[in-house]
Amino acid sequence: MAKNRKYVKVEGTLTNVGTSEEVALQLPYLEGSPGGAIFLLRSFYFVKTGGSAGTFGPKLGESAAFTSGGIDERLSYSPSGNDIADVFSADIPVKTDSTGKLYFRPVFNSGADNDANYAFFFETL
Repeated sequence: MAKNRKYVKVEGTLTNVGTSEEVALQLPYLEGSPGGAIFLLRSFYFVKTGGSAGTFGPKLGESAAFTSGGIDERLSYSPSGNDIADVFSADIPVKTDSTGKLYFRPVFNSGADNDANYAFFFETL
């Protein structure tokens, strides 16, 4: 029998963002998941729409103020100026914190005037 897959899209617009901004991504509460729920990250899109930064290197973490390269960092891109449109072929499990949040950083290399659009697609387990 085929699995009944359910997906969640979390998207947003960033306006006048600096180099160290962090955005809380609210995911739905899943019954029976006290202390956080596990999702699979399926795709990620990021488009810089304005601002003075030349590059960006987005990161996704499982806790607020996560350490770059640490155990709570689940996704990290090398700095680039190219738009991102990735569909992942391998599972990337992520676990929300106890409030159902993940944390996203666009990591612009300069300025405080940067604008962008982002979208994450997650599969529920």
